[in-house]
Amino acid sequence: MKYCLSNIFLLVFFQVQLLNAQLQSEYSYSHRAGAATRMGFDARSIGMGNAVTAYIDSAVVSYYNPALLPYHARSSFSVTHGILSLGRSLNTFAYTMHINPNAGFSLTVLNTGVTEIDGRTINGYHTSMLSTSENMFAFSFGIQTSSRLSLGITMKIHYYHLYETVRSTTVGFDIGTLYSVSTGFHVAFVLQDINSKYRWDTSRLYGDQGKTTIDRFPLRKKLSCTYKIPALLSVLGGEYEVIGKNSLFRFGIETLPISSFSLRCGIDEIMIDRGFDPKPSIGTSFKTNILSNIVTVFQYTYCIERYSPMNFHVLTLSFEFL
Repeated sequence: MKYCLSNIFLLVFFQVQLLNAQLQSEYSYSHRAGAATRMGFDARSIGMGNAVTAYIDSAVVSYYNPALLPYHARSSFSVTHGILSLGRSLNTFAYTMHINPNAGFSLTVLNTGVTEIDGRTINGYHTSMLSTSENMFAFSFGIQTSSRLSLGITMKIHYYHLYETVRSTTVGFDIGTLYSVSTGFHVAFVLQDINSKYRWDTSRLYGDQGKTTIDRFPLRKKLSCTYKIPALLSVLGGEYEVIGKNSLFRFGIETLPISSFSLRCGIDEIMIDRGFDPKPSIGTSFKTNILSNIVTVFQYTYCIERYSPMNFHVLTLSFEFL
């Protein structure tokens, strides 16, 4: 079967990019597969620098730690939209349900991608505008085994539509724990992206010349803690993560000057081994009761991106059902 030069050129380009990611994996996790799934999930969490793995609160989604689910006293639903540069998109959905007496279930969906990719032939002539779609569907369950300890597990389905018939559907897992040292002090340990990978099969595109390539996500190991300061109406979060062969820190703080309004800020990706080059963010949220049995929360975060022509904004609308 014959394919136009633009299609062949683009597939070679994508495969070179995948090979380049494998070659650079020893030096930076940002080139590894699944980078979009590591940006964060909602405005509130990104606003705290993503340092929410041990944050016991009904608004924190299980994307960060499935062991948080037993502490969700009521069901909730949230939708997030990210405004990013370079044709990128970030959209997330989360539904959480409490299971009596001491468990919880959650369904989370993450959709990212790139649009307006200028397809050209090997001679530089424009052919068409292309796009990619990277998706994650996660099913989480958490249970509180004692007054201090809770455990959780997440099954994730990764689906990536890269180009025409080049697609990947695989399964990965997360395992999370949470321990309550005291009423306001919590510690968590999470293993993420166990077995997560992309499996590319180009035989339908190239025929006998096609091959199968495995592009693995780096294993994430996170140790996190949060501490509530009642006198300041604030929560502090700190986290240490080993991801592949890299390690990083992240910190965040949230304060509630009044019950319906909160402010937060955070610093993500503090990597000592490559110099101080973090991702700071700041955000806010407003809570109201539009209906008597539904709490509506509007959240906004502004996050600085180091290597982008503009920074990005994150908007989240969530509903908590009383």
